[in-house]
Amino acid sequence: MNRRTFLSSAAIAASMLGAASVLSACGSDERGPATRRVRVVAIGNPADALDPAGASAAATYIALYAVYESLAVIVDGEVQMQLAEAITPNDDASEWTIRLVSDARFSDGSPVTSRDVLASFAHYADSPTLGPFFTDVDLSATRAADDHTIALVLKRPRADLIMSMLAASSVVMKNGDPALRIGSGPFRVDQGSSAQGWSLARVDPDDGRSDVLSLQVSAVSEPQARTNAVTAGQAQFAVDLTPTAARQIQTHKNLRVDRTGPADSKALGVILNTRVAPFDDPEVRLAAKLTLDRKLLVDSVLQGFGTVGNDLLGLGLPTYPTDLPQRSRDVDRARAIFARKHVTRIPFTVAEVSSGVTAAAESMVRQFAEVGVTLDIRTADPASYFADMPSLFGQPMFVTYYVNRSTVSALPFVTGTDGFFNLSGFGGGSYDALLQRISAEVDESARQQLIDEAAKIVWSDSGEIIWGYQEVVNASVSDLHDVRIVQSVPVFGAASFE
Repeated sequence: MNRRTFLSSAAIAASMLGAASVLSACGSDERGPATRRVRVVAIGNPADALDPAGASAAATYIALYAVYESLAVIVDGEVQMQLAEAITPNDDASEWTIRLVSDARFSDGSPVTSRDVLASFAHYADSPTLGPFFTDVDLSATRAADDHTIALVLKRPRADLIMSMLAASSVVMKNGDPALRIGSGPFRVDQGSSAQGWSLARVDPDDGRSDVLSLQVSAVSEPQARTNAVTAGQAQFAVDLTPTAARQIQTHKNLRVDRTGPADSKALGVILNTRVAPFDDPEVRLAAKLTLDRKLLVDSVLQGFGTVGNDLLGLGLPTYPTDLPQRSRDVDRARAIFARKHVTRIPFTVAEVSSGVTAAAESMVRQFAEVGVTLDIRTADPASYFADMPSLFGQPMFVTYYVNRSTVSALPFVTGTDGFFNLSGFGGGSYDALLQRISAEVDESARQQLIDEAAKIVWSDSGEIIWGYQEVVNASVSDLHDVRIVQSVPVFGAASFE
């Protein structure tokens, strides 16, 4: 989903090119400043398309964000307008007016118009990955008021529209057609594929925005191979490295470790499936939450490149509750609950869907043993882990991860009866009604109070354990600057060499 929807990003572990072929493609040690080229190595997915509705891997998103622009994006945890000059609601947030910047142009010189926005929306609404973002949009009633103004009509009020939908999934393509590969971003596609990577050239070398004239984005599946590429001078930027690799990078004077911080982190979690025993019992869910030593997991697995989680998404982003107590370990209480409920053994499905997940699961086995419960690890293939959701929904306990997103947008997405990526099955009744009230509340202060109320329910009763936030650790040559991070993706439009 926007894993950079949650769902599609779960496919990031699909098979990819080996390191040798990619390093060969990168070439020998040409210095970036001399060629004004940035060579990037990132995990890829051969099944990806250069289309927001068909992308899952970092390499694909780097190319997408270089070629296209969005109506709005999230940078440093805050919404920033991009192609939109303003996005404003009516009194009850059932209709929104989107006004485009008047001078935006595609790489072929044609203007960006309301028709392109509407066509892009229609494309996304028809896709299985981005479609859930557009379920509340009435496309038949939505219209272009003029070349630069869209009247966006909703099926129900959505006061959170910008943060929850537009800032996450509003890339504008010419005619809404990804096959054209024509966007308004600073780069255009020269050649490439999802299997091998992308060669991109700056649309206007004299635009004054950057001295980087080209990008070479190569798909490299193994973190160590990405590390080797940047330490050997075959790449200027390496995406998503392990903590061990980061420490290796720090020994090189000409290299720099770049950390994203909590807002652009991965939230690492465990799902306690409320659909099946034993976690259909809220007391057993509480016992599991009390069992985990979150700080130990973060310290041992993330090795200083992460933050302790508190069973809720949105840390570092707007709308995250500030009054929730930090969940702490209580071995005696957890042991007593498990004993009273006669829970002694739980199957635990594990796949390395993100670096460190398996190591964390092995630590959890030891922690659960201390409260009298045996976790039976069942290892799954990360490449197909999220492809068979019915199978996951039959497992009592399994690992997951999310790209962090604001609490207001995460709550209706990962919880509630209508939550598209509701892995735990938590929702229904008064809680669903509370989510509806949040989406309809136009007063910011009142909406935050409702968000805090829903967050407390999720923290107390849901089937999600968010034990830590894993920073996305990147590495770059020390003279490369001004690389922005948008939803964990490095963006090179304004990058420059010192």
